[in-house]
Amino acid sequence: MKNLKEGEVTDLIDGDSSYFVARLDKEVDEDATEETRQSIIEQRKDDLYDETLDGWKEGIEWAVKEKVWDDVNFDNLFTTIKDTETESTTEQATE
Repeated sequence: MKNLKEGEVTDLIDGDSSYFVARLDKEVDEDATEETRQSIIEQRKDDLYDETLDGWKEGIEWAVKEKVWDDVNFDNLFTTIKDTETESTTEQATE
């Protein structure tokens, strides 16, 4: 299978309890390659962020001021803002 070129099909492959035939559609799958590349980039960004944050945490002494937090009040938890432009565009497209 190493010498298989794009579009070629293998001979019959005898498995343990079945037979297989393989076809090479592409030597390089650009979409899968791009997805993997983006995934690696995002993972590296996340790792760098975590490392940077951990470095900052090591150099600082943290303290929570409970009296300050007693005065904090969250009135509107989990509120989302609708994008009216997107909604009207979607409605027009479906009509």
